[in-house]
Amino acid sequence: MNPAVPPRWTDEQFEADRQIAIAAFRERRMREPLEQYLHAFAAARGAVTRLLEDTADLTALLDKAAEVLADADLLAARPVSGGAAHLRG
Repeated sequence: MNPAVPPRWTDEQFEADRQIAIAAFRERRMREPLEQYLHAFAAARGAVTRLLEDTADLTALLDKAAEVLADADLLAARPVSGGAAHLRG
């Protein structure tokens, strides 16, 4: 029994598929309610701002690690993806 040969892609195929994926991602995001995005962004921004303030721009992160890890708001905040940032301008 011969093992299956894995597929091989050229750089051009990867790039074409990457562009298709970007377009599909943007299309889905554009259909999401703006208010939902703005609410999620504000929550994440607040958590990140607090993290930076509490840790002196992350220079004291090691000293504050236990406090940061115990903060559910900081752990729940998800950054907005780079792809989504391009949707707003």
